[in-house]
Amino acid sequence: MLPMTPELVSDHVKWIYISSAMYLLSILGYRIALLLMYLRLFGVNQSFKYATWAVLVFVTGYLSANFITLLFGCTPISKYWKPDEPGHCIVLVHADYAYGSMNVISDVLLFLLPLPMVWQLRLSPREKFGLVLIFMSGIANCAVTTVRFALLVQNLNAPDTAWLDARTFLLTAVEINTGLICGCMPVLKPFFRHLLYKTPPDRSPRLSDARFGAVWMGKWPDDQTRGNYRNWIELEHGSDKNLVHVIVD
Repeated sequence: MLPMTPELVSDHVKWIYISSAMYLLSILGYRIALLLMYLRLFGVNQSFKYATWAVLVFVTGYLSANFITLLFGCTPISKYWKPDEPGHCIVLVHADYAYGSMNVISDVLLFLLPLPMVWQLRLSPREKFGLVLIFMSGIANCAVTTVRFALLVQNLNAPDTAWLDARTFLLTAVEINTGLICGCMPVLKPFFRHLLYKTPPDRSPRLSDARFGAVWMGKWPDDQTRGNYRNWIELEHGSDKNLVHVIVD
C-alpha cells in the first residue's frame, strides 16, 4: 500500500469534489424523473398532484443548494483540496450533515408518495398487491441512502478518511443505480414474468400488462379508438370518476 503523501491526499480530495458534484446531478435527475412519472400516472388527483409538486420543489431546492454549497463552499475553489492555500471555507461538515439527512427524508417521501394512489386502483387483489410490491422496491433505495449517510457521518469523524471513503464511494454508485432501477420497475412486469416462468415474450397486449405499464391518468377521452393497445381502468375519487389511461406500445 502506498503511503498517503500530501500530493496523493490533494488528488484524493479533488476527485471527491468532482465525484460529489456528479453524484448530486445524478440523484437530482432520477428523482425529478420519478416524480414526473408519478404526476403522469396519478396527476388527475389534485391532492396527490399538489403533494408531488411540493416534494419536487423540496428535492430540487435542497439538491440545488447542496450543489452550490459544494462548488463554492471554498474561496478560492482550489482550497477545497489544498487546505494550506490562502483563502477560507465554510464549515462543510455541518452542510454534509444537513444535506445528508434531507437526502434520507426525500427518499422516504418518494417511497411513500404513490402507495395511497396505487391502493385505490380498481384492480384484482393479486394485481394490486403486485403493483404495490413494485412501488415498494423503493425501500431498497431508502436503505442504501440511509447506510451511505451513516458511513458518511462515520467518515467525517474519523482521523483518516481515505481508507473509509471507499465504502462510501461504492454505496454512492449503488444508490444511483438502485434509484434508476426502482424508477423503471413499473414497466418491467413482462421481463419478470419471462425471468420467473421462462415464458417467451408475448408481443400481443394484455390487460394485466397494460395496467402495470400505465403511463398517465386522465378523463375519459372523446375518441376511444386511438390505438389498439389502450385500455381504461376506472378510478373513483368521491363523486368524481376518473379513469386510468393505459398505453402499451
